[in-house]
Amino acid sequence: MARKRYISTEISVDSRINTLAREYGDFAVLLYTWLIPHAGDDGALTGNPEEIAMIVIPGFRHHSVSDITEALSGMHELKLIFWDKENERIYFDSDTFYKYQPYVSLSKRRSSNPWEQKTAEEETKENKTAVIENYKREMAENGDNKRLLTENPASPSPSPSPSPSPTKEQRREEHGSAGSAPLCPFEKIKEIWNEVMGPRGRPEAGILTAKRKKLLKAIWNTPGWSDVGVWREFFEYVAQSDFLMARFPGLTFDWVIRQENWVKIREGNYHDGG
Repeated sequence: MARKRYISTEISVDSRINTLAREYGDFAVLLYTWLIPHAGDDGALTGNPEEIAMIVIPGFRHHSVSDITEALSGMHELKLIFWDKENERIYFDSDTFYKYQPYVSLSKRRSSNPWEQKTAEEETKENKTAVIENYKREMAENGDNKRLLTENPASPSPSPSPSPSPTKEQRREEHGSAGSAPLCPFEKIKEIWNEVMGPRGRPEAGILTAKRKKLLKAIWNTPGWSDVGVWREFFEYVAQSDFLMARFPGLTFDWVIRQENWVKIREGNYHDGG
C-alpha cells in the first residue's frame, strides 16, 4: 500500500474532473482523489466496489456500493481510470499518474494504459472477424456458381416465388410489441426541466449526452413514466422542496435523473416530513 502520493492544483481545472462532477456528482470526484493515494507504484488498485468501501472510504457509511459503482463507471467513461471489472482492478492513466508521482522508479512504472492494449486486441479481433466473413461469403458464392453450372441451361428459369409476409414476431421486432412504451422524448424532457427550473435559477440542461439519455430512458421505461405530463409534475414536485431549492447547491438535471436520487425524491425524502 502506498504511503504517499502527490496531487496538483491542476486537478481543479481539469475538464474531465469537472465533467465527472457535473454528470456523476461531488462524491465521484471525492472518491477519485481518495483513490490516488491507495494506488500502487504501477498506478493500480482493487476494482472491487465492496473492498473500496472498506479500504478507501470506511467512514462514508451513507454511500452504498451502488454509489461507488456508478462513480467508477463515470471515471472509466471519461478515461480518468481504466476499470477492469472482470479482474477487479483499477488503473490510473499512466501519463497523468507519473506526471505527479515522479519519484516512482522507472522499473516499477507501468509502460502503457490497459485501454490502449484493449483497443489493439479489439482491432485484431475485428480483423479476424472480417476475414472469416469474407471467407464465408466467397464460399457461398462459389457454392451458388456450382449449383448453376449443374442445372440444365436450356430449362426455363422458374418464376420467383412471392416473398412471404412478415410474421407477427418479425413485426414486433421491427416496430415494438403492442403496449410497449413509446420512444423516450429526450429533447422534450430536457425542455420541461428548463421551463420549470430555469426561471427558478437552477442550471438548465444543454447537450443530451449518452449518459443522460441512458438515465432518462431507464426512468421513461418505468411503468407509469412514459408520459411527458408525469415528468412535468415530477419536476414541479422537485421545485416544491425547500431543501433542494434553497439549501442544496447540487440540484441539477443530472443529479435529479440519477436513479438513486430519483427514487429518494419520489419517496419524499427531500420534502417536509420526508
